[in-house]
Amino acid sequence: IEPLTQYSMLVLDKSFKKNSFLTFVNTNVNRSRDFRNANVFALLGSITNGKETHAYDVGLKTSVVRDNQIMTSGFSSSIGFYNIDGNLRYRINNYIESDKYDINDMGFLYQNNEVNTNASIAYKIFSNHEKIAKKLNILKGEISTGIEHQMLYKPFTYSKLIMKFDASAVNKNYLWMNIRFRYFLEEYDYFESRIDNVDFIKPPAMKISFMTSSNFNNPISLNLHGSIKYRMTKEYPIWEDYKNTHIYTRFNPRIRLNNHAFCQYILAVEKEYNQFGWIHEDDIQGPIFSRRHQKTITNKLIFNYTFTNKISTKIIARHYWSIINNHSFYELNGGYLIDSDYAHNHEINFNTWNLDCNLSWEYKPGSMLSIVWQNQLTEQKDNIEKIFFNNLNDFFENPTTNIFSIKFTSYLDYSTIFNQKND
Repeated sequence: IEPLTQYSMLVLDKSFKKNSFLTFVNTNVNRSRDFRNANVFALLGSITNGKETHAYDVGLKTSVVRDNQIMTSGFSSSIGFYNIDGNLRYRINNYIESDKYDINDMGFLYQNNEVNTNASIAYKIFSNHEKIAKKLNILKGEISTGIEHQMLYKPFTYSKLIMKFDASAVNKNYLWMNIRFRYFLEEYDYFESRIDNVDFIKPPAMKISFMTSSNFNNPISLNLHGSIKYRMTKEYPIWEDYKNTHIYTRFNPRIRLNNHAFCQYILAVEKEYNQFGWIHEDDIQGPIFSRRHQKTITNKLIFNYTFTNKISTKIIARHYWSIINNHSFYELNGGYLIDSDYAHNHEINFNTWNLDCNLSWEYKPGSMLSIVWQNQLTEQKDNIEKIFFNNLNDFFENPTTNIFSIKFTSYLDYSTIFNQKND
């Protein structure tokens, strides 16, 4: 049972000349009795130089969590430097998240304990009046290359290095196209084993992606996305006996029914052959890895209806289905896979369903009243059903959970309050 919980957020922001600013943010989650409480403080800023050619961003955040009478604190820092004029753009930035940094009580952090450094250079075409835009017959475009270096914060050690190349353009029919290439050098994954400081070495990989979007001004438009990732497994034990390929496709039609109603459907299909990853923790043998095929299908339907410029509703229905079919099992030895006599089966058939209905009323600028109904269902079992509709029928035989909530947000303008007092 969840305890009575208070969520609060405070933002103080000061703008300066030439798009510079300084912002203080505090989020607080306070649960009754001796349950977990959390505070996050952040100081964010950006400075633009006098000639308005370069900008400098900086951020410092700290989290303080009290759980079972134990206080834990962590931090995150970020710093960036980039130019903001001309067609040729470059950027360098770094961010650090300590191993104790935690904002998930009122936010989302996929993982902490990392040090990430990025450097990139790009050439941007801003207008179809530029010479190169006329030659390519496009409205705007961009080409860029960069490098991303990832490390652990604790212990301070190498994790991953990625080489990047991107190219995108919008043609005169407002068709957007983008192609991306990634080269992943040998990776040391310190999270997959679920044991501190035990790494899992992954071979180098190449990934190519293509995305396109038609003109959103039309009543019917379409987004498409496809990618393929292939690992170069030669001279890597166990890996070299198989071809590891990851294929992703996404189909997203968008329909504007009228000036009030809009809907879109998203179908994403993901398949990975000969995937290697953690599957179980054995009391004697330690972390057990498996070679498996994984298939994931996501269906999502979104409907928006605007009654007035102040009142609107949004309905989101999402079904996620993922299966893992294991073929063989392994153990880790110095980061590399070795054969194992582990014989238990750990097939996974995972389904989750979410239906979110939200009615929002902006009763004054920046202030919102929202009424939300959520219908949820999650199930995981080891009996794999390969036919989609058979799986769906079995899944919805389970009872669902219904959640009703009301959210009230009030925006207080600091300058308005003090101006009224002065009057």
